[in-house]
Amino acid sequence: MCSEREMREREACLELSRLEMLRGDEKERRPRANPSLVVKRYKRPAAGDAPPPRSELRPLHVLQRTAEHLLRLWESRTDQPPLYRYLFISDRLRAVQQDITVQGIGPAAAPLLGMCVRFHLLMEVEFFDLRDASEQGYSAVQNRSLLCNALISALEFTTALPEALFSELLAYLVLLHADNPAVFTQEIVRAPVEVLSSAPVKQALRLASAISRKDMVDVSRVLHNASLLVIASVIRFFPEMQTLVLSQCNAAYNARELFPCQVLAQRLFLKSPSSASSCAIDHNLKVEGVTGPGDMRSEEGSSAEALPINVGLEASAAAGPGVRFKSNALVRREAINQISLGTYVFDVLGEWRRTFPKLPGEGEMEEGVGASVSAHSEWAWRLMSVSMDAL
Repeated sequence: MCSEREMREREACLELSRLEMLRGDEKERRPRANPSLVVKRYKRPAAGDAPPPRSELRPLHVLQRTAEHLLRLWESRTDQPPLYRYLFISDRLRAVQQDITVQGIGPAAAPLLGMCVRFHLLMEVEFFDLRDASEQGYSAVQNRSLLCNALISALEFTTALPEALFSELLAYLVLLHADNPAVFTQEIVRAPVEVLSSAPVKQALRLASAISRKDMVDVSRVLHNASLLVIASVIRFFPEMQTLVLSQCNAAYNARELFPCQVLAQRLFLKSPSSASSCAIDHNLKVEGVTGPGDMRSEEGSSAEALPINVGLEASAAAGPGVRFKSNALVRREAINQISLGTYVFDVLGEWRRTFPKLPGEGEMEEGVGASVSAHSEWAWRLMSVSMDAL
């Protein structure tokens, strides 16, 4: 996965990642490299540099093995912080894509690029609510750039892509640029009819259309049945969509009726009334029926069931706190509370852990966030490495 020259050079210069060292050497003054773990790092080519020697270019089967190793690291090395693992894996995957481009491998590399796309999509969810992200070294803009670069590179092989993979990747392209249809229009025009009529692309076009029309009712219908990676593709739009939902409710309902937070939570794509209360307060709306700080806490573990989305306001008035629309001017504050949005996303993540297909010979996965490391590792690995049509 890495040339002997680079490995020895980085070992001598103390530039090894903790994920590449021999176990137990992490705190040593001069840690040693583990040849089976060292992975070629990304190096931006300088102007005028000679192309790398062929001995340092990895063939497709080695690139495949490297990508599989990197994606398994995400869940298997939980002894290292998530951000540390992400920065290592994203850099090494970037080097994988560089080798694909330099060698001109072609359509055979498309499934490998698809794995890179899924990894960066999963990271959109993982770090969505990361506080002070730039200070910690994470850039959502850069992650999205790496995601789109891998996606566009894979879609260049249009005529040679398997239909399922083409449909999946085209759906991600549509959703990632739902606010700018001009970006994906050309890909839609040249896609075959079979791909355009596939379930992933039809769902993506419907969701992108609803977002552009600001039809939050249709957006909600699609999202409540969407897969995790579909949610990840549009997650950056969620704060804006939440503001739009509250703005539409503020215009539609009068101040005489208390709008129950349990109903509002579902319209905001959230899972608990307390999350909806927090979101409303962040938008300068008046929330009534909150008796103390305990009512605003996350309702993890609560046995209360969510009300149907079409429940009448009168029937749900006693369900807890409510929002008094038109009581204050709706203002979207700069510091939007994203913990509430994260609550919905990670509830979906937990649901996927519970329902992900069992691998042959394995026992049932444990439920919720408390799933075993091995089961969680296999879950995340399968999510990134197989086509969504296989789920």
